[in-house]
Amino acid sequence: MNLITPLLPAIRVAVFGAVTWGLARVQLPAEHAGPVTDWLMTGVAGAITVAYAAWASRREVDKR
Repeated sequence: MNLITPLLPAIRVAVFGAVTWGLARVQLPAEHAGPVTDWLMTGVAGAITVAYAAWASRREVDKR
């Protein structure tokens, strides 16, 4: 996991970019794409952060 930690911001950008690109490809109007990209910026990044924190906490407990 030490290799993944520095890559987390890049993973978030890649996911956001891929979905934004997909929305542009289907020509979704901005009023529909806006909430999706807002959710991505907060929801997906938050979920990744919470999952990583849970994994790291469990790893620390297992070390004891």
